[in-house]
Formats: sequence, structure tokens, C-alpha cells
Amino acid sequence: MKKHRVLRNILIDIVCAGLALVIFALFHHVLPRQQQSLGIVISDPNGNSGADSAPTLTLPEDAVMIAPLLRETADPFLAMAEYQGKTMTLEAEDGLAVHGDRASLERLMSTLLDNAVKYASGDGNIIVRARAEGRHALLTVANDVPEPLTQEQCRQLFDRFYRADPSRNKDKQGGFGIGLAIAAAIVEKHGGSITAGMEDGRLKFTCRMMRSIRTPSGA
Repeated sequence: MKKHRVLRNILIDIVCAGLALVIFALFHHVLPRQQQSLGIVISDPNGNSGADSAPTLTLPEDAVMIAPLLRETADPFLAMAEYQGKTMTLEAEDGLAVHGDRASLERLMSTLLDNAVKYASGDGNIIVRARAEGRHALLTVANDVPEPLTQEQCRQLFDRFYRADPSRNKDKQGGFGIGLAIAAAIVEKHGGSITAGMEDGRLKFTCRMMRSIRTPSGA
């Protein structure tokens, strides 16, 4: 019995390590090449973007159901959080839809979830919610942090290449820190807004977009 438990733990470690490699490859190799298709231009550290004109994003006519997309996107991050001893709670309101581009909304969710798992403190909690508020759809991602951020630091999180803590190593930071800048660009292209702030000892990101009243394809 003891040997079986040891073998099971080894297999779990192998699976989680594999997930980590998949997520790393997704964010550092595959998704960066999709920036052009999403209509997002991010400058390099020297300020060279490769294009001076404002990026464009063509939104399809169909609505995107938020709850199933969020649950699907969150699956690997739930496993990563558990592997790191962190707890992720996900609450998504069924029937909530946003008029926009499914691929870019998935990228938005992935970016916020990756950031939360990466920087949640020790055995901290991560809380993910999607709900309706009046005419808007709200997506919030909050995680415990070792030290609270100031209002100015929270505001600057969306600046290209900004690092709230310069002492963090480059690998953990994930390159030059363009993820949240891309997330902000995606939300803005959907006519919404994204903010960051401290709430109950957690760093909380709030995305607010207009709800769709269209019937999603296949619904």
C-alpha cells in the first residue's frame, strides 16, 4: 500500500510538471505569435513596436458564453495552483455572454489566471468570478499577496514592461512583463475597462464589459 502511494505521488508530480511545461510553452512561444492576429502591438524595451498605427480587432457577430470558456481555460491553472499548494475557487454565472472575439477573451482569462497562480503568496487563495452587474459582465481574479501594492503600483501594472517588484527574477516575471498590457488592450478593444486594486489583502483585477443579448451560436 505504501509503495502504491509513493508511485501515485510520483505520477502526480510527473503530470503536474508536464502541465507546467505546456503552460510555459503556450505563454512564451505560441501565444506571443498570436498577438498580430489579435490586433495587439506591444513595444520592445527600446520603444520599438513595429507599427505606429493603433491596433485593430475585428469582432465576430456571435456572442461568447463566459462561464464555459472560463471553466475550460481555468482547468490547467487549477492543477498548477493545487500542485503549488494554493487554492483556486471559481464561480461563473451561467448564461453570461459578451459580444466579442473568443480567442482574445480566452487570452485575457489565461493571462489573469497565470498572473494569479504565479504571484499568489505561499499557500494563498485565488478567487475567480464571472457575473452580471446591470448591463455589464464582470470578470474578477483576486489572489493573496505577500505585501500589499500601493494604488500607484496597481495602476502601473498595465504599463508595458513594468515590474512592481524589480527584485523578482526574470523567469518568474515571464519575460518583459507584457501580459497585463495585452490583457488591458483586449478589454479595451471590447469596449470595456480593466482595473487593479487591493481588497481584503488580495490583489484584485476587475474586467468590465458590456453584456451581449445575442443568442450564442449552437445555443
